[in-house]
Amino acid sequence: MNDEKMPDYFTNSLGIGVRFKGVGFFKNPVFRLNANNLTGAFLRTGVASVVNNARETLGVYGNAIASSGGATYYLYPRFNITGTISSSF
Repeated sequence: MNDEKMPDYFTNSLGIGVRFKGVGFFKNPVFRLNANNLTGAFLRTGVASVVNNARETLGVYGNAIASSGGATYYLYPRFNITGTISSSF
């Protein structure tokens, strides 16, 4: 019925990386640190389950169509940090 929408949201991320000199057979090792959702905003990223209609509405022939309830959403983590170590050989 197109009677429900996901609310607007704002995310922010920060990425920092360091390259080191080669050590032994490790060539150009890199360490990366990524921080996501720095403000800890509560946001939804996608629809987990779909419903027919979120609000009661009238059908084509004037019949009332009951509400199916609201959709459920996937939630983005409040704040997270991820580290990565990589190297060429």
